[in-house]
Amino acid sequence: MVIMRLIYLTIFLLLLSATAQGRMYQWKDPDTGTTQLSGKPPAWYRSGESGPRVFVFDKGRIIDDTSIELSDVQRDSLRQEALLQTEKDRQKAIEEAKEAEEMKAQINMGTKEEVPFMNKEEEPEVIPDKQAESVEDENKQEKLTEERMRALITEWENQKTEQARKKADTVLQDSSPD
Repeated sequence: MVIMRLIYLTIFLLLLSATAQGRMYQWKDPDTGTTQLSGKPPAWYRSGESGPRVFVFDKGRIIDDTSIELSDVQRDSLRQEALLQTEKDRQKAIEEAKEAEEMKAQINMGTKEEVPFMNKEEEPEVIPDKQAESVEDENKQEKLTEERMRALITEWENQKTEQARKKADTVLQDSSPD
């Protein structure tokens, strides 16, 4: 059970790393002294609040350091850009998850048929009277997405296990005396 959780966590982190490659925020936690890395800006980043020094890396290159004094306009601009980048990364992750679902469905069907997905344009408008139903629908959709992700991970694990078995059998056959 613990191993499965570690595998799920590893895959989850790999999926997140695809979106986190663009911009990373680094700072030292003042309580523990450990270096923290995040794909999202910390709450105090260029907000006027005091906090630990933050380094911002974009594609491996440092693009900001909060120890450098900036004008209010520059600070607000950098903060706004960081928040917009976070939203873009989130949208990209959602799109990549949809693509992964399409690929999974195509593999399961054995064809290249188009798999229908609900696009943002197709999302039903939330009517105030039916807001509770909308929340329930969102919860069901999240649960279905989670179940699909679990099924995808399980299938991937099974494929990797089978590949490892085949490779082990080949190595054993090659090393056995004739």
